[in-house]
Amino acid sequence: MIKFFKVCIFSFAMSSVLGCPVAHADDAVTLNKGEEAPFTGTLLSPTAISKILAKEQISKEECKIETDNALGSQKAKSDLEISILDSKNQSCQTLTQKTQEINDKYILELEKELSRNKLKSDLSFIGGVISGIGITVVSAWALSKAAE
Repeated sequence: MIKFFKVCIFSFAMSSVLGCPVAHADDAVTLNKGEEAPFTGTLLSPTAISKILAKEQISKEECKIETDNALGSQKAKSDLEISILDSKNQSCQTLTQKTQEINDKYILELEKELSRNKLKSDLSFIGGVISGIGITVVSAWALSKAAE
């Protein structure tokens, strides 16, 4: 965008420096040889007037071409930046999805391990209670035999 303004300012400055006058209908009067001019000024031939008008038209066209070129270049840069950001976004989404899948699998494995450990601890508790009861019963029987 800044380049566009620079180009327009440069074109305006160049047209001002060159001093390309713009001919208007009231400023140009066609005279035949020997006729007097209706005002003081510079008499231009039809060829000179056409050159002046052509220079103005060419200047406008050059400015339009440079503006279109700058606009196209800026649009291409913006499209490239958008494409890069879309790719980065897609990459981040894929990475997040894969990380989520890995975490879900890890959680399932931890839950399986927890249920296995719980079963082992439950069996250990039951075994301990049965052993305790067995030892108490055997001790009571032994004491009752020893007391006889």
